[in-house]
Amino acid sequence: MRSYFLRLSTSQKIILPVVACAFFFSFCQAIAGLVAFCGYIAQRDAQSDEYRQELDNWGVVGYASGTDRNELEANLKKRPDANHICLYQQGAGDECLEVAGRIHDLRILTALHSAITDAGLAHLADKTELRRLSLYSTSIGDSGVEHLKSLTKLEDLSLINTRVTDEGLIHLKKLTKFI
Repeated sequence: MRSYFLRLSTSQKIILPVVACAFFFSFCQAIAGLVAFCGYIAQRDAQSDEYRQELDNWGVVGYASGTDRNELEANLKKRPDANHICLYQQGAGDECLEVAGRIHDLRILTALHSAITDAGLAHLADKTELRRLSLYSTSIGDSGVEHLKSLTKLEDLSLINTRVTDEGLIHLKKLTKFI
C-alpha cells in the first residue's frame, strides 16, 4: 500500500482553510435559505387559507378581470356572479370602472397600472358593499378619493403610487372599518 503526501506551500496552507470555510458557509446559507423558503411556503399557504376565509366572509362568489372594457365584459358574461374585479394595464380605464360599477354586489376591486382617473372613481360612489379597494400605479388624486367617502363597509384600502396626498385622505375620515 502506498501513501501519498501532498506538500503545500505557505500560501496554499492559508488559502485551503479559507476555501473550506467559504464552502461550508455557502452550504449553511443554502440550507438556511431552504428552511426559510419552506417557512415562507407554509406561511403563504396559511395566509391563502385565511384570505379564502376572508373572501367567504365578505361574500365574494366570483372573480373576473380585464385589460379593457371588452375583455372585462366578456369575462363577466362567463361569470355573471363575479363580485371581485381586477383591472390591469393601461387599457383598463374609466370605462372599466363604469362596467364594474354596474355590479350590484361588488366586494373587491383591484386596479394595477391602469388608466383610471379621478372622474372614473365616481362609478364606485354607490358601491356600499365594497370591502377592499386596491389602486396601484394609477393617476388618481385627492379629488378622486372624495368619491369613496360613502363606502362605509370598506375595510381595506390600498393607495400605492398614486397622486393622493394627506389632504385627500381627509375625505375618508368617516370611514371607520379600516381605521
